[in-house]
Amino acid sequence: MRNKIILTHERLLEVLNYDPATGIFVWKIGQRKGVQAGCIKKDGYRRIRIDNDGYQSGRLAFLYMTGRWPVPTIDHKNMIRDDDRWDNLIEATRCEQNDNRTISLHIPSGTSGITWLARHNKWRGRLKIKGRHRRISFGWFSTIEEAIIARTKLLEELNKDGSEE
Repeated sequence: MRNKIILTHERLLEVLNYDPATGIFVWKIGQRKGVQAGCIKKDGYRRIRIDNDGYQSGRLAFLYMTGRWPVPTIDHKNMIRDDDRWDNLIEATRCEQNDNRTISLHIPSGTSGITWLARHNKWRGRLKIKGRHRRISFGWFSTIEEAIIARTKLLEELNKDGSEE
C-alpha cells in the first residue's frame, strides 16, 4: 500500500479554479482544462480526483478558501450534498453535522426522537440534549400522536430553560 501524499493548498491552486458563488471547480491543467471537475457519487457528494487520490469537493472548497483542511468535517447548511457554494459550507463536528441531517426515511414516525419498538408494541421517546452527550427519555406511548405531543411539550420546557434539542 502506498503512502498517501496530503494535498497542499498550493497544489490545489495549481490544478483547479473554484468559484465560491457557484461552488464549481474547473480544471486548470491537462486535457480536462476548462471542464468541471469531479462527479457525484451514490452518497450524493461530489468527489474530485487529484494526483490519484479522491477528495470530497466541500473539503476542497474549504482548503481552497482558507488554506487549511477542515477539522473534522464540512457540513452543507441547506443539506444538499453537492451544493459547494462557499456560503453554504460550514466547518462542523460530527455531532453538529448529525444535527443538520434530514430525518431518515427509515424512521417510521418521521419525527426525530420517536422510535417504534415492535418488541414492546410501543413508541419510545428519547431526545439528545445539544452540547451534552446524553439522551433523555420522555416515555412510552401507544400512539404516534401521543408521542409527538409529549415531544413538543418537552421541547417547549427545555427551550424555556435555555436548553435545546
